[in-house]
Amino acid sequence: MAESTDRLPLDRGSRAWTLAAAGACLLPLLLQLPGLLGPLIGAVGLGVGTVSWRRSIPGMARLLLALAMLGLVLAMSNFHVGRDTGTAVLAAMLAIKPSETFRLRDARSLLGFALFAPFGTFLLDQGPLSLLLGLAGVVLALAALQRLAELESRGPAVLSTGSRLARVGKLIALGLPLALAAFWLFPRLPSPLWGVPERAMATTGLSDEMSPGDWLDLLVDDAPALRARFQGRTPEPAQMYWRGPVMWDFDGRTWSRADWLGQAPPAEVEHAGPRWDYQLEVEPTERRQLVALDLPLAAPDGVRMGRDLEMFTRRPLSALTRWNMSSAPPARFDAGLAPRLRRAALALPEGFNPRTLGLARQWREEMGQDDAAIVQRALDWITADFAYTLSTPLAGRHSVDEFLFDQQEGFCEHFSSAFVVLMRAAGIPSRVVTGYVGGYRNPLGDYWLVRRSDAHAWAEVWL
Repeated sequence: MAESTDRLPLDRGSRAWTLAAAGACLLPLLLQLPGLLGPLIGAVGLGVGTVSWRRSIPGMARLLLALAMLGLVLAMSNFHVGRDTGTAVLAAMLAIKPSETFRLRDARSLLGFALFAPFGTFLLDQGPLSLLLGLAGVVLALAALQRLAELESRGPAVLSTGSRLARVGKLIALGLPLALAAFWLFPRLPSPLWGVPERAMATTGLSDEMSPGDWLDLLVDDAPALRARFQGRTPEPAQMYWRGPVMWDFDGRTWSRADWLGQAPPAEVEHAGPRWDYQLEVEPTERRQLVALDLPLAAPDGVRMGRDLEMFTRRPLSALTRWNMSSAPPARFDAGLAPRLRRAALALPEGFNPRTLGLARQWREEMGQDDAAIVQRALDWITADFAYTLSTPLAGRHSVDEFLFDQQEGFCEHFSSAFVVLMRAAGIPSRVVTGYVGGYRNPLGDYWLVRRSDAHAWAEVWL
């Protein structure tokens, strides 16, 4: 009996409710997609709904349409796989799903799929408009499911629209107290609830590469990264830069560590200011990268210090480990920059960011050989005109040009990458450094907690 009801054909009213609910769920997601992607997907969805309302679309045509939409999304996303591309693919597939919605089972499948769209919206935006539109889509989807239940009963759909929405409202009112209780009373755990050990999954953390816009998962991960307990003097929070991978190489999109430095000895550093002695308790990452307060004085036992004062352990950090370290701020860092390092710190790929290169040349002509003045001019520009946000569009080919001259909004990846490209274009050796910044003091345990969401990228220039 269940199978026969699933094969029931949809009447016009049930199909209209299903398509309207799916469109309402899709709308807030379309509004968050970058550029013309949202309007294009919306136009395709409207066209598919109009054609399929009158006649069935052949299976081969649906397959070709799905492949075309997938190719369109990937092409407009510059073949970058991530959060934004994934939500765009979800929207595209939902837009063409009505082409196969003619029976009761098809309608239920479409509505179940459509309910993922509001959740996809909240990955991109949590503003009031997205919330209201998402709630409206969910209410309409529940009302459409109520209409399908009336169809399944094989009786006439006697409920009016007002009665149907009132019944959905009662269901929401019954479930709302339970949802609120779960939200307030259920513990917030950093590890998955479904029993998969965290080490069996890919864990977010610092890596040997950085592409602006790729750190969103990391920046919203509140899991602990390390704990620091200081013996004696404690640095100010503004001085707590935890140095990790140093990026020299840039291909126009991605910054990466300089493997060609190999086993080079640490650069010469003349330290200044107070010395900080501390113990680090580092969470497992399955990597050999170890961070240290900027700048470490020496490497502890079992750790190698790289040329840029990075730390590497002999074995992967597969368990909680403790390290005793000492650090102090620098007075002079790598004062005699070797010619090969200077060339590497000025290298830029050809064919990228012409507006940034033009601005750097203009500044150099106007300010002569005063590198410090150029650095300060860039800092003043950023301080006056730029804003911090995690809601950033997909980067195009000239990502630095787009950030500096069009968007002027982003987070640490965008700021550090654009700043270093601008400095290199002006003839000032520079590089990107990644790690963590700041921390939260636990007065009961007398230690500083640094979370993965404290991941940070900053710029170093050579004067």
